[in-house]
Amino acid sequence: MSLFRAATSNRAQLLPRYGVAIASVVIALLLMLALDPILGLQQASFLFFYGAVTVSAWYGGRNPGIVTTLLSTIFVEYFYLEPLQSFYLSLVNGSKLLIFTLEGVLVSILIGSLRAAQNQARVSLSQLEGSEAEIKTLNQTLQRRVDELQTLFNVLPINIAIADDPECRVIKINPAFASLLQIAPDANASVTPPPEEPPPAYEFYRNGERVAGEDLPQQYAAKHGVELTDVEIDLVRPDNAVFNLYGHAVPLFDELGYPRGSVAVYLDMTERKRAEKALREKEQQLQQLSDSMPQFVWMSDAQGKLEYVNQQWINYSGLTLQQSQDNQQIAEVFHPDDRQMALEQWAIAQETKQPYEFEIRLLKASEQTYRWFLSRCVPVLNAQGEVLRWYGTSTDIQESKLAQLNETFLKDLDQKLRQLSDA
Repeated sequence: MSLFRAATSNRAQLLPRYGVAIASVVIALLLMLALDPILGLQQASFLFFYGAVTVSAWYGGRNPGIVTTLLSTIFVEYFYLEPLQSFYLSLVNGSKLLIFTLEGVLVSILIGSLRAAQNQARVSLSQLEGSEAEIKTLNQTLQRRVDELQTLFNVLPINIAIADDPECRVIKINPAFASLLQIAPDANASVTPPPEEPPPAYEFYRNGERVAGEDLPQQYAAKHGVELTDVEIDLVRPDNAVFNLYGHAVPLFDELGYPRGSVAVYLDMTERKRAEKALREKEQQLQQLSDSMPQFVWMSDAQGKLEYVNQQWINYSGLTLQQSQDNQQIAEVFHPDDRQMALEQWAIAQETKQPYEFEIRLLKASEQTYRWFLSRCVPVLNAQGEVLRWYGTSTDIQESKLAQLNETFLKDLDQKLRQLSDA
């Protein structure tokens, strides 16, 4: 019976905590949807969701805060990141969501730890009433929380910087950032240090121009008391190594509401930027290779909607990619006697998820004449056997087809002549 009452009590405590978490996300979403047409919040898509995470973590602790973070990530991805109302993630949008998630989890852990410590402090103080032994225990608990936060600060693989003064004269950084800057973890990382300290050897650039110390995101956030999001900046070290950083800078306020410092969180995007560049170059090379081929080359999604056609098809058919996505315009390119066969072959291929191959006559727009082509198409399947996309080619076989037809005609003619001669 006591176990049943304990379980009921636990459920009763969990419901309000997670209820507030869900309600805070819904309220944040409604506020964003209501105010976006007025204030244009598209560039500050996480604005109210930061508040939702804070409220949930403060009221319910770490786990409700993390739940709020995950729900907020889903809503922002669906409603505010391109493409809208879709769960497709580009690299940049995925990085934004990753940073927000890390920040949300960090905030939830910090506030949850603070809340737990405060709750523990209130319970301890009420029970122990100043007992020296219990105060020592409480101090040990608080010290553990501080140690946990310090450990979290030290082990997070993202670059974190904390300034305790509005001018950011002294900036503490975590080991990950110290490694990137190639300085000691306990060194002052500020590029605006006190007059008696020399400035660091590394510099920051934006769009190829050096950024003055007071204009850096962390300094600007601390001085003006504003949050800077989606910041992109380049770090140049003394060894001329360049790193692309992406992140946020958030001000810290004192008890009177005045800025007293700031926190900056950066994600090293260097390798991803290089990968993006390499991918773009590879895509350009594949585009050039495809356009240099004599065949028509095309690609469609799983449902058959064209996503790419090469220049040879455009030159031959006179249809752009957008026009080629219109089934009616595509059908006009097919010879009237071949249209039904082509549609049937495509339907069979989609149903069976098997390659297809057939001969078809296609209209050359510049001459208004038909030529014979051999069309082939193969599906790309995932591990579950589902079609991801289709790749196809069409090869001009006009000469060989005419030779084949001519040979067939001559054979038929010879056979008929033999039959007449025998008669």
